[in-house]
Amino acid sequence: MRTVTAQLPDEMAEGLDAVAEAEGRSKAWLIRQAVADFLAKQHELERLTLEGLESARSGELVEHADVMAELDQWGS
Repeated sequence: MRTVTAQLPDEMAEGLDAVAEAEGRSKAWLIRQAVADFLAKQHELERLTLEGLESARSGELVEHADVMAELDQWGS
């Protein structure tokens, strides 16, 4: 395991302290969880972006009007 140092704004550091105490977890554990969650989301975003680009390259596109009609249905 490696050590990484980061400076946090006071409010963020105070929030981290409060959550660590409330949850009975170390600040290091909370930071590891936050970074792991962030990295997982970034990897999923990259995967979906590449999937979308491949779909576009192969001609699998949806017309704007069709997308808007679908979104309109979500609101009802």
